[in-house]
Amino acid sequence: MLQILNNKTENTHENEQFRRIVKIIQSVFDKYNFEGILIGNPSNDLFYKFQADALLYYTNGLIIFDFKDYSGEIYFPEDEDDFQSAEWYIERFSDYIFTN
Repeated sequence: MLQILNNKTENTHENEQFRRIVKIIQSVFDKYNFEGILIGNPSNDLFYKFQADALLYYTNGLIIFDFKDYSGEIYFPEDEDDFQSAEWYIERFSDYIFTN
């Protein structure tokens, strides 16, 4: 069973993307009898820099979602201490200028 909690955001595209992944994840959880909780737009005053679009806690672990309406890769520190204190950043293809 999948429990769903959602704090709506002001960004329409993020709400739409959340609704889409709920349908996908719900069907997988139903098919495989997984247990978990999906939280949309989670917040925590102690970790205000952490602004994931959704968190999925389930039997096999944790998945962090960050919805984008552009392409790119998210880089974050792998060390546990740095994970909480160091900067995270996004690298996009459009950040580079290519010339012939």
